[in-house]
Amino acid sequence: RGLSPNVVDWLRTRWLDNLRRSPVVQQSAVMAIAVGGEELPPALHEMAEEMTALGWNLCLAIPLLHREQLLGVMCLFARQAQVSVLHDMVLLGSIGHQVAAAVTNAQLFQSTMSERSRLKALIEASRDGVILTSTEGRVLVVNERAVQMLRLTRAPEDWVGAPFVDLIAAL
Repeated sequence: RGLSPNVVDWLRTRWLDNLRRSPVVQQSAVMAIAVGGEELPPALHEMAEEMTALGWNLCLAIPLLHREQLLGVMCLFARQAQVSVLHDMVLLGSIGHQVAAAVTNAQLFQSTMSERSRLKALIEASRDGVILTSTEGRVLVVNERAVQMLRLTRAPEDWVGAPFVDLIAAL
């Protein structure tokens, strides 16, 4: 069952801000907010009341930490508090670290692809001939200007992956 957009917005604006500032989350610990459970910090009393109004009795707040940086908080809600869930806090903490690593890797991949695209555009627009080769002697990049300057008969993309010696032999 999905949550309404209003509830999602409420969770994002009210809950996550409070959880991020929570000393427990700041210390990298999984936090259980159980309605009627042990004493909650004052900042979380209102959250517990709001949980009750929505029919939730347990929220597990799992910090998404990567290299000591808090990326966010993953919240798991339950209508009934289960003792076994509370005993799995270490496992949930590990899952939080794995999710944070996956998010960081996705961000790094996106950044790399963006830089690659930018570099490719710069090389293609260059008035200079550009040829990049690998340490194994294969052509990685060749722009149109290099093909024109060297009077090569094949298109730039046809040279990518070819041995550099083949390119030299075609001169």
